[in-house]
Amino acid sequence: MRKLILFTLALVLFALPVQAGTYVQSKGATASSSTTVVATFDSTTATGNLIIVSCLGYGANGNFSAADGGPNTFTQILQTKWNNAFGNSVLWTGYVENATGKASHAITCTTTISEFRIVIWITEVSGILTSAALDKNAGATGSSTAPNSGNTATTAQANEFLYSAVGVVDSAAAVAQTAGASYTKRGVIDSANNYLHLAGEDRNVTSTGTYPGDWTLDSSQVWAAHIVTFKDAAAASTAPRKAVSY
Repeated sequence: MRKLILFTLALVLFALPVQAGTYVQSKGATASSSTTVVATFDSTTATGNLIIVSCLGYGANGNFSAADGGPNTFTQILQTKWNNAFGNSVLWTGYVENATGKASHAITCTTTISEFRIVIWITEVSGILTSAALDKNAGATGSSTAPNSGNTATTAQANEFLYSAVGVVDSAAAVAQTAGASYTKRGVIDSANNYLHLAGEDRNVTSTGTYPGDWTLDSSQVWAAHIVTFKDAAAASTAPRKAVSY
């Protein structure tokens, strides 16, 4: 007699791993009495990745932009101009999503007015949406030992990559920057005679919220700070529970 065997295979609800935004590389460069400064990544950039550019200028009040000779087109996110005891200063941050990768990938920051000192910091990130990647941003200026961009608006999704830049303007002195809580500092570029200091940090978050880009300086300085958030390429998802009978 045929025996009816009935069994059920249950596929338990599970979350697919998140493809988190991942820091790849960064590079800085400096120029003096110029309208341009150029930084070149040490390694070939990958097609589909995100590239973030921050530029800091001192001595004029021009408008900044970034380019790499094509085909990538960089979009401005924030441009903060402020006048301080050392003169006019500008901190600019822009990006290109789904970038076309290149060997010896050079990025130029250009300002409309020649700056006494100008520095650039470029960052490559993988695992970010290739369209509509940009989410929230904030920026602020101040004079203290604790630069802070201020909080973003609430992020659109839980899993995002946060990037913060701090630009410090001082008078020919070295300045040490410490990354904010949960951030990783990726480096700093100092201008000739230490007039400018531009540093970048980043972190991953896994819940929606309002986030600042915060730093600590070893002495009170004039600063501007930016934070920008980008959406990770894949958020956690679930598979439906299934039952199979034989």
